[in-house]
Amino acid sequence: MDIIDAHVHIGIPEQRDTETKPLSFDLYNEYADFLRCMTRCGVAQAVIFPIPHKDFNTESSNEYILEASIQSKGRFIPFCRIDRNLEKNLQSGFKGVKVHLVYEDLEINRIKRELELIEAYQVPLLLHAKFKNKIPQVKEVLKYAPHLSVILAHMGRGHINTDEGIVENAEGLKKYSRVFFETSTVKDTAPHVSSINKVCAILGGSRIIFGTD
Repeated sequence: MDIIDAHVHIGIPEQRDTETKPLSFDLYNEYADFLRCMTRCGVAQAVIFPIPHKDFNTESSNEYILEASIQSKGRFIPFCRIDRNLEKNLQSGFKGVKVHLVYEDLEINRIKRELELIEAYQVPLLLHAKFKNKIPQVKEVLKYAPHLSVILAHMGRGHINTDEGIVENAEGLKKYSRVFFETSTVKDTAPHVSSINKVCAILGGSRIIFGTD
């Protein structure tokens, strides 16, 4: 079975327009380097997207992702950030969209038109929700685009490298069959039964997506 990594940032410092504050994490990643890493680790394909931060130029970042996808000869699955060229990007080969509500300083009600457009093109949205109240955020997205497939980054966990809230998120979003949970930076803290296994039992394995961030 081929391994597909569903959460990979690709971007370079030259894409940064401004610097309001240092990045919390080092997200820089050249696509040629990551291709070599994939080969070493036996990863067949990866979903890639730009560094999702308001200080980074969306147009040049998206262009870099599309170039990476072409050069990878099918190993990269490109997702774009939202910008004024969203429809053009979706027509140009992007297979989905990544939204980071924290780093991009976005509000869901400000991107209603874009959510409708993503839904119309029948591609998924990879959503990094704000820290608290993950379930209402996903429901708000689906209010504007009820047929949209939503991949909840990090399974909607609380603090990084924990499993905070992921079981509750699964219970609260169970009835939404188009909502998927992506596993990156989730680490089981339960002493006996894995929280990730609990989520699998609630949602079924087909709604769990592997990612590394």
